[in-house]
Amino acid sequence: MPPELGPPEFGAADLADDLALAHRLADEGGAIALDYFTRGVEVRRKDDGSPVSDADEQSEGAIRAIVRAVRPDDAFLGEERGASGSGTRRWIVDAIDGTYAFVRANPKWAVLLALEIDGEVALGLTWSPARDLRCWATRGGGAWRRTGDGPTTRLHVSSTTELADATFGMLGTHGSDLMRNAFGVTYPARGYPDHPALLVADGTHDVSMHLAGGPWDHAAMVPIVEEAGGRFTDLAGGRRLDTETAVFTNGLLHDAVLARVAATPGS
Repeated sequence: MPPELGPPEFGAADLADDLALAHRLADEGGAIALDYFTRGVEVRRKDDGSPVSDADEQSEGAIRAIVRAVRPDDAFLGEERGASGSGTRRWIVDAIDGTYAFVRANPKWAVLLALEIDGEVALGLTWSPARDLRCWATRGGGAWRRTGDGPTTRLHVSSTTELADATFGMLGTHGSDLMRNAFGVTYPARGYPDHPALLVADGTHDVSMHLAGGPWDHAAMVPIVEEAGGRFTDLAGGRRLDTETAVFTNGLLHDAVLARVAATPGS
């Protein structure tokens, strides 16, 4: 069950209804995905070579149907079925982030949900049903994490101020050459214990770079990291979600990270 919204800091008042809906969407989509995860699912390849399964499609379909019924004027962008609708409010959804893990019975996958209002991501939520782990944030409402029936804790980024002391992560192996040339970082053989951007939000990492991906891969993380005190831009320093790149930092290192990338040959 989603955590109670609790006191005012759990969500800005004008986003409380949207946050409650986001929890519902994650629950519905996550339940479908978890059922497939438990009993196994066959994987297919999309045109771009990435994996997809019935679980991805049915989970996104269920989330879309609820948004269409409850917020019929809201637009929707999902990884599997693309864009629908128009307007100033848009839900951005990856029904199963981490499909490679999902189809290998690795529990490190999640439902990613974001609500964009007037071009800015106002709400982000991640729900990992197989680990019973949920993180969320609303603008002005802070960033929060809860595992199972445990306490709800507020997320805070690190206080690292020097690149030489920074801990880095990256999403996947895309951009490995750039990360190695700019920062001497390689992707760990066993991956990360959580989504790299969430590791920035909770202070485990100082920097996370995502050098390939769609808006659905990045959007939910934007308010979570920023409400935890960090910063997001694309690799060029803008705030676009459609450049395939995302840089999440503790904020203190952000300008230095972008400057180092810009000074790296071939970046």
